[in-house]
Amino acid sequence: MVRQIDPKIVSRTHFLSYDKLCSNFGYNFKNIELLQEALMHPSAKICVPRKASISSKMDEILNDKIKGSSRKFNYERLEFLGDRVLSFCLGSILFRIFSDDSEGDLSKKYASLACGRVCYEIAKRLEIDKYIVMSVSEEKYDGRSNESNLANAMEAVIGAIFLDAGIDIALDFVKSHWRVHIDGISDWKLVDAKSFLQEWSQMKFHVLPRYETIEISGTEHKPIFKVCVSVDGVDGRFEGIGASKKDAEKSAAKIMIEALGLYKEKI
Repeated sequence: MVRQIDPKIVSRTHFLSYDKLCSNFGYNFKNIELLQEALMHPSAKICVPRKASISSKMDEILNDKIKGSSRKFNYERLEFLGDRVLSFCLGSILFRIFSDDSEGDLSKKYASLACGRVCYEIAKRLEIDKYIVMSVSEEKYDGRSNESNLANAMEAVIGAIFLDAGIDIALDFVKSHWRVHIDGISDWKLVDAKSFLQEWSQMKFHVLPRYETIEISGTEHKPIFKVCVSVDGVDGRFEGIGASKKDAEKSAAKIMIEALGLYKEKI
């Protein structure tokens, strides 16, 4: 059962249906309250009754403390769990893919995949930002486009999926949504995505990539740009985001290169 929240205190995003978001995830929650908790920013200041421990002996010991007590209902606990689940999933994936890598090489690859920026980019791609419930003041000060908020919510969602369905489903989720980033480190290091894409498109189709700014969000002082790139002769448009138009174009070029597997081609 989805909890009722005072719209005067928090943003109104909790009225949105989770159907589209779950479709983006490729996973439907059995316990929707786990997803709601994963999308609850601490600024909302929601509390729920504290549940007793699973252990019956511990229940007896803590019974007096549990009665009448409550805990904060926000994504922080799930973020803690999700961070550990993500670490396991990425570690397992990298260990299997890069069977000849040293511990140091694996650690470098892991760091590039587990960083807050990647979590933020995936959260934006999944449109998690549209569903985070936060205080009106947090939203007023760009909380919905804050990189840390989105990265934390992304990890919390992973923790929620783990609790709802187990490690195998959580692993499938990470494989699916981190795939483009994992593919990007498989065979090459991307130094200049725009230059690479331009050289490739000229060689293949004798045209230049086309970049189009499709959205500018955030504030005047902290804008967030969304840019799409396309190449005549290639199906689809590929989107990237960044704090500047240039960064967003680089991100879009990187997404297109990785999605099409162009790193495997020799120019």
